[in-house]
Amino acid sequence: MSKKKFAAYLSVWIVLLGVLAYFSGQNMPSILGRSSDIVVKAKVKNITHRYEASLSDGFTPFHQGITIEFQAEILSGSNRGKTVVGIQNVDQDGPYSMREIKKGDKILLSFFMDEQGNHTWLMSEYIRTDFLTALFVTFTVCVILFGRFKGITTIVSLILTCLCIFQVLIPSILSGKNIYLWSILVCLYIILMTETLISNNTKKCVTATLGCMAGSVTVGVLTLASDAFLKLTGILNEESVYLKYLIEGKEIDLKAIIFASILIGAVGAIMDVSISISSALYELSLKAEDKSVKSLMSSGMEIGRDIMGTMANTLVLAYIGSSMALTVLLFAYSDSMLALFNREIIVVEILNAIIGSFALLLTIPLTSFISAVSFSGGIKGFARLLIGEEENLT
Repeated sequence: MSKKKFAAYLSVWIVLLGVLAYFSGQNMPSILGRSSDIVVKAKVKNITHRYEASLSDGFTPFHQGITIEFQAEILSGSNRGKTVVGIQNVDQDGPYSMREIKKGDKILLSFFMDEQGNHTWLMSEYIRTDFLTALFVTFTVCVILFGRFKGITTIVSLILTCLCIFQVLIPSILSGKNIYLWSILVCLYIILMTETLISNNTKKCVTATLGCMAGSVTVGVLTLASDAFLKLTGILNEESVYLKYLIEGKEIDLKAIIFASILIGAVGAIMDVSISISSALYELSLKAEDKSVKSLMSSGMEIGRDIMGTMANTLVLAYIGSSMALTVLLFAYSDSMLALFNREIIVVEILNAIIGSFALLLTIPLTSFISAVSFSGGIKGFARLLIGEEENLT
C-alpha cells in the first residue's frame, strides 16, 4: 500500500472514530460517588518523620500501622514546582500493604480535606505509567524496525483499536446505549480498519474481512443462543452489582456486557486466523501451478488445522490467565467440582473459550472457501471481489 493511500484510509478511520465517539458519549449521566479529588504527580524530596499510628479504612476497627511524613515537589497541575508536606499511611495488617516510599520516588498525591476543613496531601499510588510508556515506546520501535512501514501500520491500527474501546464502547455503555448494537459497531470498525490499514492487497483484504465477519457472526449467534440454556444473570462478582446500579434511574444490562466481552475477546483471534489463511492462499495462488478451487481449498484447510490447535490454546490460556487469582480462590473454597464448574463466573470464562474456539473452527473453512474461489478466478473472480478490483495496491 502506498503512503498516500494509507494516509487517505487513516483519515477516514480517524474521522469515523470521532463520529462514533461523539454519538456514543451523548447524554452520558453524571456518576454518583465519582471522585472529585485533586490528584497530581510528585517526586519525594525527603522523609521527615516516620512513626507508628492507629489506622482505619472506615470499615475495620483501628489497628496499628505506620505513618510517614515527607516533603515532595509537585510535578503537574497548577501547583507545579511547589513543595508540599505529604503523608503515607502503611497498613501492615491489612490485605494490601503498599511499599514504604523512599527519597526520589515518583508518586501520585491526592488533596484531601476532612470535615473540620483541614487539608492534607495523601500518597495514593506510585507512578507506574512512566515505565509502561517506556515499555510501549520500546515495543513500538522494535515493531517499526522489524516491520518498517508495515510496523507503522500495525502500531496505528493498535492505537485506533484501543481508542475505539475506551472512547466508543465504554462511553456507550455508561451513557445507556444499546450494548449489543454498539459492541457490534465497535467490532465492525476494528475489523474493517485493521484489514484496510494492514493489508497491502485488495484481494487479501476483502477475503480476510469476509472470513472474519463470518466468524464474528458465529460468536454473536452462539452467545445469544447459549443464554437460553445457561440462564445467565450477568452477576459474576461484586463489581457486577456495582455496575448494574451505576447509572441512576437506569440499570446496565449485564448480560449484554457478557455478550460484548465474548465478542471483543474473540475478534482478535478471528482476525489473526482469517488474514493468515487469506495471505497464505494468495501467495500460493501466485506461485503454484494448480490454482483450482479444490487445490487452494485443500491447502487452506491444511493450514487452518495447524493454526486451530495453537489458536484454541491461546484463547483458553488467555482467559484462564486473566482470572488466575479468582480461579485459584474459587477452587480453594469449593468442596465440589460440580458446584465450582456451575458457578456463573466460571461458566462465562468457559463460554468465552468454547465460543471463541468454535468461531475459529468455522472461520477456517469459510475463509479458505472464499479465498480459494476468489484467488482461482472462480465465479468470475468472486464477482471481481465484489468491487471489480483485483490488482495489488501499490
